[in-house]
Amino acid sequence: MSKSIKELNLHYDPINESNSFTSGDIVEGRVVLEVTKEIKVDHLFVKLTGDANVSWTESTGDDETTTYSDHERYFKIKQYFIQESSKYGQPEKNTTLISGETYGPVIKEGSHVFPFRFQLPQQKMPASFKGVHGSVKYVLMVKLKRPWKPTSSTCSELNFSPGNDGTNDHLLEPQSVTKDKKLKLFGSGKMSMTATTDKTGYMQGETIRVSVDIDNSSSRDVKPKYSLKQQQTFIAGKSTNKAFKDIVKETKDPVPSGEKTKFIVDIHLPHDLTINIENCRIIKVQYQIKPTNNVLPVKAHLGDSSHICHLSLTLCLILVDHHLHMQNFTPICMTLQRCPIQELLQGFIQIQMPCCLVSIQLHLHQFMIQIKALKHPHLMCLINLLQQANF
Repeated sequence: MSKSIKELNLHYDPINESNSFTSGDIVEGRVVLEVTKEIKVDHLFVKLTGDANVSWTESTGDDETTTYSDHERYFKIKQYFIQESSKYGQPEKNTTLISGETYGPVIKEGSHVFPFRFQLPQQKMPASFKGVHGSVKYVLMVKLKRPWKPTSSTCSELNFSPGNDGTNDHLLEPQSVTKDKKLKLFGSGKMSMTATTDKTGYMQGETIRVSVDIDNSSSRDVKPKYSLKQQQTFIAGKSTNKAFKDIVKETKDPVPSGEKTKFIVDIHLPHDLTINIENCRIIKVQYQIKPTNNVLPVKAHLGDSSHICHLSLTLCLILVDHHLHMQNFTPICMTLQRCPIQELLQGFIQIQMPCCLVSIQLHLHQFMIQIKALKHPHLMCLINLLQQANF
């Protein structure tokens, strides 16, 4: 930045505690420009863009490499504060121009503030994401161009979270997968494993409870393992590159030959975990819970344990939507607070009001399971209240 420009910054106003935005939200802020002397400006503008980019390099042999890349643009919105008179009012390719207060081409010494206001498009777009070979970014950028001087610029990223489109009922459905396998090498018999979750969709910070049943009817001991994996898929034309990241990975106690066992696995989801990305042409983000069983070697010279059973569950994640207000849910909370079983409802009542409908449904689903297990006499009253509210 030149000596005559002391400061060029942009600031936007957060609209919620998580500092995130979704489709249709208003992004307001200001550009701050401080100059040490009077300057002449060709143009000064701020723009907001949404883009996905992928790029990676692969070896093709003989010390040669091939680079694969692709780009997907969701929108580009621009607001001029100062524009060259010869270009004023002219359309720009693939750009939405926003009208606002304009200023003359000469900026006097001192500090100046230029307000801006954008509205994010009402369309389906993927969440902000940064992966191994690509990213999805929503970026505010300000650019200042002066005659015969290098262009000055600065930028700031927005955290974008897709809103709830009301089509997530399937996320409340439980999952259950069973797999059998016969031992043929270094053993005999059969082993089976069943893994079950109470639903399909989860939120960051939530705990996934997985019930695992193992029937080891084989002649060998087996060691159960489980992991939560994030799969990142990057696509450029006909080429694909996949990367895997272990979110959680643990081992359980061995199951002896001829025995059955059942255990519960609680997997805590980090609060900063990226949600599933399915609506991007060049980037996909998915999650899988993978319980596995490994046969323990009879002797050390047999080497590492051989993998004999593999089970996979698809895990979907939901971001809490801070943009949908739950006024219709408030009377239900008030009624529950007057219920004699108030002490049983404390964790449920403390749900924050700015949650999406699906988030409330997920909490209710777990809450109902807990209340049913307690067999409390006021259960029917509570169920009726929830059913009246269409939950």
